[in-house]
Amino acid sequence: MAKTQTKDEIVQALLKVVADKREEISKAEKPTWLTNKSFRYSEESSKSLNLNTVGTVDKLVGALSHLLAQEKSYSDAAKLLGYEGKFTWFGYSVDEWKADFITRKNQISISDMKLDLANKESRLDKLVSKEVREAMELEQLQKELLG
Repeated sequence: MAKTQTKDEIVQALLKVVADKREEISKAEKPTWLTNKSFRYSEESSKSLNLNTVGTVDKLVGALSHLLAQEKSYSDAAKLLGYEGKFTWFGYSVDEWKADFITRKNQISISDMKLDLANKESRLDKLVSKEVREAMELEQLQKELLG
């Protein structure tokens, strides 16, 4: 027979989820970029989309959809010619561009995520029993003092 979780166990598990999400936010705030962050729609275009300053996910979707269409066209043409070339866009792979688009999307949504997490953490804190709260505080002090 499976052991039923106590309220404190459930709350602690959920607080762990909140901590993991905070770590994700921290990584998004200090990203590792894989491209030069300057996306252009064509070689002839001097106008570029700076991933650092894109303010809407819709613009990212538009640029990524263009990139995916270019990749498919390249693949189709290479297949017709019996060519085994590797598609890149301004020196970067599609996977590198995708990763950077996802990074920017995460950055755009950080403020909403932070507010949502703070609200959930506050609600969870109200559910933690006195004993568990003391154990959590003791664990935090041990980390701080003993490294």
